[in-house]
Amino acid sequence: MTVAIEKSGHVVIVVVKGRLDASTSAELEKKLAEAGGAAKKPLVLDFQELEYISSAGLRVLISLCQSKQKAVICSMPELVAEVFDISGLSSMFERYADRSTAIKALA
Repeated sequence: MTVAIEKSGHVVIVVVKGRLDASTSAELEKKLAEAGGAAKKPLVLDFQELEYISSAGLRVLISLCQSKQKAVICSMPELVAEVFDISGLSSMFERYADRSTAIKALA
C-alpha cells in the first residue's frame, strides 16, 4: 500500500493505493493523523486505486470517524464499496464519484 498526501485549498487529499490490511493499516493511521493535523483540516480519501480493504483497514476508518475529523471518500471501487456496505460503514462516510465533487462538498 502507498499513501500520498496532496492539498487543494483548505482540503487535504489522502490517496490510498494497493491493499489496506493488517500489515499496512498502522501506516494509514499515522498518515491520516499527519494529514488532518492539529487544525483538523477536512480530508478527502481517494480510494480510486484501493484494491482491497480488510477488517484492520475498516478499523482505521472507524477510528477516523470517531475522532470527529471531517472526512469524505471518493472514487471507491465496486469491490471496496461492497465491503463498506456489508460492514455497515456506508452510513458513516459520505461518498462521491470523483475527487472534484468531494472537494466541492467540503467547501
